[in-house]
Amino acid sequence: MAMGVIRPRRTQEQKGPIGKLISKEIGRIVPIIPTPFRSDDSIHEQDLRRIVRWIGEHGAGGMCTPAYASEYYKLTDEERDQVVSIVIDENDGRVPVVAQANHGSASVAAATAARYE
Repeated sequence: MAMGVIRPRRTQEQKGPIGKLISKEIGRIVPIIPTPFRSDDSIHEQDLRRIVRWIGEHGAGGMCTPAYASEYYKLTDEERDQVVSIVIDENDGRVPVVAQANHGSASVAAATAARYE
């Protein structure tokens, strides 16, 4: 499985196709962000932003999304990109973000990881 990781050697001024990158090292605990859903199964953006703020304000060494614990398998590719974009935007460089690119196909996982860089 490939995993897109925001690498510490880059600066905040550099941008990837999905959002701004940060330049902090990962340390301490790195929780998996749950994906909040509305009753119609759409992503609850305000709740996701609230969760990201809480994690960033309470001493986490980073945060990880989307992952099994955040029900990434229920998301379309567009929704996965949306979740990662929201997390990166709301986090605003406070802590590193690990954007997982899990997929059964190695080529799809690699393409997703490349998008997250």
